Amino acid sequence: MIFVHISEQFRCAVDVMSRQARWPLRMLIVVSRRWWSKIARTARSWATSWRRRSVPYRQELPQDDSSKTTRLRYNCDVLECILQQLQAQDLYAAALVCRDWALAARRPLYSRVNYDTDLKSAPLLANTLRTCSHLRRLVRSLKVHIDVDDDDTSRLDWLHLMPEEGVHDLHVRQFSMDKDFTTFILQSPFILYIRRLKGEAEFIRTKEHLLGCLALPHLKSLTLDVPDEIEVPGPLSAPMSLGSFLFHSWSFPTYGTALLDAMGAQLDELVVDTTANLMPNDQVPAFLATLGKHFRHLRRLTVRAKASPWSPYLHRISHLTPSLEYLHLGPGIYSPDLFSDLPRCLHTLRLEHGRPRPFPFNAMEHLVARAGRGDIALQSLTVFVKNGDYDDLSKFGHLQAMCPQCGVDFELKVYDGTKCWWDFGGLALKTSSGSI
Repeated sequence: MIFVHISEQFRCAVDVMSRQARWPLRMLIVVSRRWWSKIARTARSWATSWRRRSVPYRQELPQDDSSKTTRLRYNCDVLECILQQLQAQDLYAAALVCRDWALAARRPLYSRVNYDTDLKSAPLLANTLRTCSHLRRLVRSLKVHIDVDDDDTSRLDWLHLMPEEGVHDLHVRQFSMDKDFTTFILQSPFILYIRRLKGEAEFIRTKEHLLGCLALPHLKSLTLDVPDEIEVPGPLSAPMSLGSFLFHSWSFPTYGTALLDAMGAQLDELVVDTTANLMPNDQVPAFLATLGKHFRHLRRLTVRAKASPWSPYLHRISHLTPSLEYLHLGPGIYSPDLFSDLPRCLHTLRLEHGRPRPFPFNAMEHLVARAGRGDIALQSLTVFVKNGDYDDLSKFGHLQAMCPQCGVDFELKVYDGTKCWWDFGGLALKTSSGSI
């Protein structure tokens, strides 16, 4: 302490002398003052440390770290699980946050790849998948959109580089008719390990395309737009792993019954959707016989067409598919007698209705009453009505009030016939809900 006091007095004296001396002496005094300032700081630090050692049992007080900025640490695996729940546009934004987020977003970002040849970014995405093998291994779901003007298969050459057992879901929308993209895609090595395949528009154009899709050994779900003008000779076969088959056509093809016969009894879901034309009357008995022969273990069934047949052909169904849990029927296909013969395990019923036939209100109320008594496991009832067919929707008011009392969810949807779009893959009509 005495040394510190003396150094402070000496520094003050040096300051006075520096102000009164000439410039050579003043420079020497300034250098001495800086040297003594270092000595004073050193002595002050020694005095502070000696003071702390003089109190052997002193307890350190907790320091206030509120002014310090702490960096939050997170687990990259947890962040990756969170990013997997985001949409594609949100993933793009998350990958631009920082390097750590970019690495965490890489797997969910490349697990679902959407390649559209009509987009300006298509060449960049193709080049990325062509040159980066570590990114190709991350792809699990692949959607390819081929524009109507495309005629160059080299834009899809990266498909032949995809690793085997990597891609599980493949969705192809092909509008080009000048080039055989389907054969080029079916020749890719990874196609043999596809679990779910969806081909729309012009994906199936020949019998070779159809047979190639049915020859995939690990296929579990198959959704196809099938043409009605091709000829399929001989019996067909389908993989034993196939559990869901959805086919959409402009009219029911002549080989439709043979195609259903090839599915076998392993199917859990069947969708038959004809856009414009109805099922010919001479094919209806064969179609019903196929349902009773091969689909007794079927759990989900959809049969529809945009137009109504001249007379309903589905009067009974419990003896055909006794295990049915989900049923969607198009307009005019069913008769009122059907609702007294539904399987007991049916829990979802969706009906499309249109003129000229009246809606079977009495049969539906009797069905809902059976659900209230526990005779049938019905839980959801949805009715689709074309706009203009019913000017007074209050006729459905009694049915709507009766369903909640019997534990059935009721929904009435009104759709415009000119704007209605049938998504046969999602099994849903894009409609607007009607009010009663």
